[in-house]
Amino acid sequence: AEVYQDATQWRRLADYNRLDNPLNLQPGRLLQIPYEQRL
Repeated sequence: AEVYQDATQWRRLADYNRLDNPLNLQPGRLLQIPYEQRL
């Protein structure tokens, strides 16, 4: 949300990072933040 200025992008970001359940995201997990056009 901070990068894209749109909190609704969380699901697309989770899909991009292949997270089965983003609600169980563990501390220390590194996420890839793609350019907005790639979402």
